[in-house]
Amino acid sequence: MLGRCPHCATPLPPTQDAFCPECRGSLDDPPTFTDQELGAGGTISREDLEADRIRARQGAIILSVGFYVILVASLFSNGTQRKMAEAFGPHPLSLPPAFFAAILITVLYLPAPLIFYHLSIIIEQARRDGQLLPGIIRILHYLLVADVRYPHLRRSRQICLLGLVYFVGLCFVWIAYTAIRGI
Repeated sequence: MLGRCPHCATPLPPTQDAFCPECRGSLDDPPTFTDQELGAGGTISREDLEADRIRARQGAIILSVGFYVILVASLFSNGTQRKMAEAFGPHPLSLPPAFFAAILITVLYLPAPLIFYHLSIIIEQARRDGQLLPGIIRILHYLLVADVRYPHLRRSRQICLLGLVYFVGLCFVWIAYTAIRGI
């Protein structure tokens, strides 16, 4: 029986499961890391990992609530309400345009807390490495390379990158929609 996952190096519980409980990778695969990489800082202790997850959860809650409040509050200015009426009509689904837009934003915003949580996990690891991340380019760079050194961040990296694709996709759809409507 293996002592740790061959994908993310997570210590495994004494069970007969065929998949890692952390990364869901098959335990039959060959390791994607060497013992030297693990000794060079490729893993962190359970206590540090749990502390990072607690801080990440707190950060995700703050970011999620903060951005959501700003997004929804911005819908209720006079200029924005006129644009929402142009975009969705005077009474979409028999609702005022601002309320319709608030419902739409709420539905489209549902993945944001999960994305913010995993981004916070990666930022906590960057902080632990002593990398202060002052700009978006450095955050994106760390996001792209973090799972090479820390295999346990692979799932967080994937979720963050999918979240980035989701956000860019929403922006393109909104730009195309408003261009078609002539707004």
